[in-house]
Amino acid sequence: MTFRHIAESIGAIGHCYQAGMQGLGTDSIRIEIDNTRKLCGSINLDECLKRQYPDTNRWDYILCYNTKIHFIEVHPATTNEIATMLNKLQWLKNWLKLIGKDLKNITHQSNPYHWIASGNVTILRNSPQARKLSKSGLPFPVEKLSLK
Repeated sequence: MTFRHIAESIGAIGHCYQAGMQGLGTDSIRIEIDNTRKLCGSINLDECLKRQYPDTNRWDYILCYNTKIHFIEVHPATTNEIATMLNKLQWLKNWLKLIGKDLKNITHQSNPYHWIASGNVTILRNSPQARKLSKSGLPFPVEKLSLK
């Protein structure tokens, strides 16, 4: 089953599938890819689910590239935003477990979660906050995500 078929089969997001990186809108410039032919679609998860979950910290995007699913959040990368990011990650994991389990099953990678800084990364790599991130399974934020 393709990413598009799986996404469209999930009632809550079925109508939000977009070809290529269109679902990422202007944030698509934050992602470098080797081959556009390997793009298999994207979803603006935050926009798609804001009516259903109006008061929660929702995750931003889902991108399929080279048959792998990437869950992408574009957010300020400061130490005082780590708690928000961990809340967003927990929300995403819960949503995947309850509703989007078919998406989680096709990720085929150890860690499909990505934090892209919306500005400069001001978190120190050896700080307690960075260690907290590492324990959570959320990789250190990057200024640009490179997918190969």
